[in-house]
Amino acid sequence: MCSSDLANSTSQDGYLSQSDMDLIIEYANSKNIDVVGELDMPGHVNALLKTNRTFGRNHLDTSNKEAVKFAYAVLKKYADYFKSKGCSYFGIGADEVHNQTRENLIKFINGAVQIVASCGLIACMWNDELYDGNDYSCYHNTAVQVNYWLGGNHTSAKILEKYGFSLINSTAAWYLVPNGVTTDSDYYTQRLNVLKSATPNAFQSGEATASGVQLCCWCDHNTSYGDDNGDGIVLLLDGWLKAFGDAMGAY
Repeated sequence: MCSSDLANSTSQDGYLSQSDMDLIIEYANSKNIDVVGELDMPGHVNALLKTNRTFGRNHLDTSNKEAVKFAYAVLKKYADYFKSKGCSYFGIGADEVHNQTRENLIKFINGAVQIVASCGLIACMWNDELYDGNDYSCYHNTAVQVNYWLGGNHTSAKILEKYGFSLINSTAAWYLVPNGVTTDSDYYTQRLNVLKSATPNAFQSGEATASGVQLCCWCDHNTSYGDDNGDGIVLLLDGWLKAFGDAMGAY
């Protein structure tokens, strides 16, 4: 495929079509890049819930059996698609979840992990919901790769490692949220300075063994640079990615 084909695979109406994704994954495969899809549930599914508000608003109602059945069906459809394209991982999200009981949430996430695994993929999830005080008997299925971004009151990366989870260091302090940021802003300079001292095993909750690292750029406000064909974002990413590569290059 040519780069002009990929350039045309942009969302003009709020979503990417399957044909768009076919092109993106084909291009990524040509560069030895493994695309990791994600369907972030049960939070962050407002777009999906527009089809049926009885299943929840903003967050999937994990106490609603029909809502869970619907979510699992959509998850399997997407996981099957990414597997058919030669991908190895698929994310189930599970971050920033509200208004759910622990019992329902644990059951839902374990079920989602099993669906992804049944499709021949490794499930990924954020670390938010991997806690239960000092009771680890009800921990989620450990056949999941944990993207560890939050420390604080959350279970430490060291404890999750002890209980058999594969950890990806996704420290939130490394993140870039452009939203009109420029390369001479204090925010951007601070992010670059943090990256200079970044190491794989230094999680926000302390030291643990990382299976890998993850750097996130959240383009929630991708129109904040106007009609510049993405040049503003590319300029930011250039220095940011280089700083991260320089820091991690030794590992």
